[in-house]
Amino acid sequence: VHGKLRSCNCLIDGRFVLKISDFGLQTLTTPSELVKDNVYFTKLLWVAPELLLETTVLGNPATQKGDVYSFSIILEEIVVRGGPFDVARQTMAIQDILQLIKARETPAFRPDISGRDCPDDLSELMIRCWADIPEERPTFEVIRGIIRRIMKGYCENLMDDLLRRMEQYANNL
Repeated sequence: VHGKLRSCNCLIDGRFVLKISDFGLQTLTTPSELVKDNVYFTKLLWVAPELLLETTVLGNPATQKGDVYSFSIILEEIVVRGGPFDVARQTMAIQDILQLIKARETPAFRPDISGRDCPDDLSELMIRCWADIPEERPTFEVIRGIIRRIMKGYCENLMDDLLRRMEQYANNL
């Protein structure tokens, strides 16, 4: 369980392998005076709805299903090539977005990915991962299987894919 999973905590190393940072640090520090500024509210956009009401210090409380929700927001960022709730943030204040998420109305307020170039399987995965009821969200083991199925036919690592493309390009010259 991470508790503060956000895109800025996802780092790519020299071998194009994803590394997760800011892991477990909340257990090493005690929270100082909490400043509820725009940066604080922006960080809350990755927090699962069921945890928003309880969250005062980021990462506390932390659950695996909350991390799955955070993962879906990272997927949304990749698809829209922008920040979390990118479409909504163009017309709404962050605090207003958070209020809509906390309200947990039906249908739940979630990022808008309509009209984006996104495979249906990936859209379905995002929707499952940001389900309002935590028990309806898949586990990371299930997510891994779905992503492997989606990526079937692609190289397993970026370097192999880049080398394959360069080889194809050279052959076409």
